[in-house]
Amino acid sequence: MRTEILWAVVVLSQLAGCGDAVTTTAMPESATNTIAFENVRVLPMSEDFILNGYTVVIDGDRIAALGPTASMTIPAGSRIIDGHGLTLMPGLADMHVHYSLGDEEGVLFVVNGVTTVRNMWGTTEQIRLDVRAKNGDLIGPHVYTTGPLIDGPNSIWGDDAVTIESPQAAIGAVESQHASGYSMIKLYEGIDSDSYRAAVGAAKERGMKIASHTPESMTVEELLDLQVDSIEHLDGYETALSGVKSGFPLATLNAWQHAETSRMEALAKRTVDAGVWNTATLTVYTQLPKYSNAAENFFARPEVRYVPPMWVGFWQKQQAFMPPELLSVAKAGATARNQFVKSLYDAGANLLVGTDTPNPFIVEGYSFHDELDNLSNAGIPNDDLLRMATVEAARFLGEEGEFGVVTKGARADLILVRGDPLIDLSVLREPVGVMVNGHWYERRDLQKILEANAIRFEREIQQMQEQSESPSE
Repeated sequence: MRTEILWAVVVLSQLAGCGDAVTTTAMPESATNTIAFENVRVLPMSEDFILNGYTVVIDGDRIAALGPTASMTIPAGSRIIDGHGLTLMPGLADMHVHYSLGDEEGVLFVVNGVTTVRNMWGTTEQIRLDVRAKNGDLIGPHVYTTGPLIDGPNSIWGDDAVTIESPQAAIGAVESQHASGYSMIKLYEGIDSDSYRAAVGAAKERGMKIASHTPESMTVEELLDLQVDSIEHLDGYETALSGVKSGFPLATLNAWQHAETSRMEALAKRTVDAGVWNTATLTVYTQLPKYSNAAENFFARPEVRYVPPMWVGFWQKQQAFMPPELLSVAKAGATARNQFVKSLYDAGANLLVGTDTPNPFIVEGYSFHDELDNLSNAGIPNDDLLRMATVEAARFLGEEGEFGVVTKGARADLILVRGDPLIDLSVLREPVGVMVNGHWYERRDLQKILEANAIRFEREIQQMQEQSESPSE
């Protein structure tokens, strides 16, 4: 993609912390620090089968013990949650988001079972959001974040991006982000080849993860040779498979419709050999075209009521600029794109689940389930989708055993659902409750917060409309 999919990321740092705080950001918790899920079915994700009749004990923010209920002793004074007929599994990880309005957006992730996010354009704001969620001061996911976007001169993001014009400047930008405590960098499309290679080398020397678009000056094959950690949006593969110049949205979609399937197997194998991960973000490719000429259908979806008016207003404005042929071009390329995702999967490539929320029509949390459905439609079975959304996300981040599994010592990021997600992914859409960093939130309480937000948002929208209709003095 030749322009960043996130249309509004330039305003994130200015918007973070603006607006009224939600009425309630965290629900009261039990006085005890110990919670026990009793007689529950456990999907540990360390194994792809369900353990029946288990009890799982949480102490603080960690899983303290688990085992068959008959053999477990629950500590005195524990809060007991009856798990009969329910399934406990690790929380989900959205590995490509742009997260800034924590008080309003964090609950959207959590109510959908998303307990971990990888933020792809970071500031100190995301670090603060992470700390607040850990403390229970904010209902929100655990946050892993890159530093600010690194781009070449004349970036479309202007002063909001860190722009570099030489290998020396590239090294300096990486050094600065490393010194500021970031463990990941994100490289963008306007970087020249020499500077890009210098940035990759500097990041590798410092043990930093590298997430990347394919620069206009390079090919995706060159990124594979450099063994960057992850490529976002399948960016660059469409040109490698079609020979057609790309550019979001129409040119990218057009390139996919000309992709040659005969090239896919070799390119997938090359990706595997390089050890490079991919975050396909298929939802962006499907949602934007789907609603480009029928936005009223999207804005009628019930979850849109819970989205901050700033995002809804921005999406409405962006819809006016979407070319009318977007849907037809997107449909033409969808088959080839899905086929390449399946080629990556069949070859054994490393894949992550990411949404690129909050792009137009990509609602935080809710869109994660749309992405699972899209990946399922591409031919990936449920058990591997669940692994991608949990244990594989942790493996990518170098956090194996820290989250993404239900095992002793792991972080208590968990979701409690009805039914068996190995059979039916839709049960993930409405968890009975969600635990983040050991903080337990029942769905009914989360729903109350969403409804309170919706009422406030409706009032704010009405006030803005009244102000715009008032005659100027």
